Amino acid sequence: ASLPPDDPAAWADQLARLPAGPRAWAVAGVHPDRLARLKAWAESLGDTARVLTHADIPLATDVDEPARVGIDRLLNAAAARRLAAPHPAVVVGVGTAV
Repeated sequence: ASLPPDDPAAWADQLARLPAGPRAWAVAGVHPDRLARLKAWAESLGDTARVLTHADIPLATDVDEPARVGIDRLLNAAAARRLAAPHPAVVVGVGTAV
């Protein structure tokens, strides 16, 4: 799910759609402070939350500065690879750039 920043009410609404806890979260984002608040909120519910990093994504990034590739883009590519395999896929991400 894509969750709005700093909106615990929206987070709770999304959570209500899932089976009752305890839950394990895998969270990622490009805004460290917002990510920390979401992680803390999830843990306040008694859930566990793990922050995904570039090292967790099983993709090679053949660019000059791999650490500057947004985690959102890597996760989109990993999901496309898993869902489309063995066929090639094109990922179009539209977010704040639009």
